[in-house]
Amino acid sequence: MFDLRVDGGCYTTAALAFATSIIILGACLLRRPAFPKEAPVRSPEDWPILGSLRFFTQHVDFNLKGLALSHSNNFSFYLGKHQIVSIGAKGRKTYFESHALDAGEGYATLLMGTSNRQVGTNKASKRGGHQAEFGKYVVLLLSNTYLSRRAPVLAGDVTRVMIHLIRRASRSAEIMNPTEEIYHVVWQLTNRLLGADEIADSPELLERSLRIFEHLSSGADPLRVIFPAIPTLSHVRRLLAGAKLFGMLSSFVDKRKVSSNGGLDALQFLMDIGEDKARITAFIAGGLVAGQLNTGVNAAWLLIYLAANKHWYDRVQEEVDRALTRRFTGHNIPATTAINILSSLSFEEWTSEFPLIDHSLKETIRFELPGTFCRKNTSGRPIPIAESEGEAIPKDAYAVFLTDNCHFNADIYTDPLRWDPGRYMDGRAEDAKEPYSYAAKMEVIMVTAFFFALFDFHLVDSSGQFTNMVPEPARSRFGAGVSSGRKPKLLYKLRDLRGDVET
Repeated sequence: MFDLRVDGGCYTTAALAFATSIIILGACLLRRPAFPKEAPVRSPEDWPILGSLRFFTQHVDFNLKGLALSHSNNFSFYLGKHQIVSIGAKGRKTYFESHALDAGEGYATLLMGTSNRQVGTNKASKRGGHQAEFGKYVVLLLSNTYLSRRAPVLAGDVTRVMIHLIRRASRSAEIMNPTEEIYHVVWQLTNRLLGADEIADSPELLERSLRIFEHLSSGADPLRVIFPAIPTLSHVRRLLAGAKLFGMLSSFVDKRKVSSNGGLDALQFLMDIGEDKARITAFIAGGLVAGQLNTGVNAAWLLIYLAANKHWYDRVQEEVDRALTRRFTGHNIPATTAINILSSLSFEEWTSEFPLIDHSLKETIRFELPGTFCRKNTSGRPIPIAESEGEAIPKDAYAVFLTDNCHFNADIYTDPLRWDPGRYMDGRAEDAKEPYSYAAKMEVIMVTAFFFALFDFHLVDSSGQFTNMVPEPARSRFGAGVSSGRKPKLLYKLRDLRGDVET
């Protein structure tokens, strides 16, 4: 028989080993890099190991309280082991003008939960090079020449959507949800500019790729941000979504190589410069996320805000009608003629002839851009914060800036809680000159101009009654994209002066 007795000393040794392992693990978890003396004051809201969890759950309140308690209007806190500095309104010059604050690194860690610290310095350095290359490709791709060539194609996409809307409202006014329907239009246009024509041409692939995009662009769980090595469910879903996109794009690449029938889209651009399938997938995924995440939301809410503001609604409609009458001598412009005129506009005309739509877009961005900008100090040294009496962003730390500090700052904007595109007109120019790409601008202006040219529309409540009350933005959400729970409707009908349209 076997002797199953175990010496008591073995139990003691095993217990000591287990206890030692727990102590070492606890020490690793508890040990966080200390903030240097030049860092802003620490937030009192700090859980051991976890850090300041209210950054995720009550985002705006947490930032505003921390900024208010600080003499300099800046403060520091932890998220896990990540050092974070929240910068107030006085320090916005440093935040937006310092080239050493990397937005890609900031969002990768704090929004997506893909920290470079877990992969080592060499890989992190390579990733930084990839981000620089990504930016270079975007500049090369979205040139005026490319956008001019694609403008008629985008207009064709918008035309088909508008004809579908006309058919729905052929006999009576119809209700639509712009946060879904306009969002889908912009998704098609974004694929047309930054993806593959195969996707933009196929309703089925558009729907399938949108589901992939929603997983790719979903923010990380707080657990993943705090403990980057933990494979959370949302992270696994993003990995699977990336694999699906890779498979989809790989099939397009293979078919184009066999047929030698290239296109004029972003996919062909990347193929022509010799990128492999993995890099093509990475670029297109990044481009779609960057291009769609806020543009789709802004295009939908621009129509909603205009529907609730009769003064600006009328002025934008006059602007669109002037663009049409400059190109048509008749009194009433049929819908087919309006569509043909707008479809013939060049890229330069789209970006220069609709300044009121552009101003309205800027004001919509001010209201709808939520949460916080995230960047990382990649300079290898502390970055002094302007007007802070010697404070600095520590090296390798992350800097965040609450959008409300700028977008709802009464020192910058007169009556900041009022939606007023007039603040960007000559003589006022209250905007902070924030950049917005010509590609995204053309997409939004195109959708808005077509909609105003063809339809009369009103904002309606849940019971279908006219209203001018726009649901307040969800300012406490962290990250961009569609906000659940805010889905106002528009009641639209074909404009009387347009007459019949061939559908």
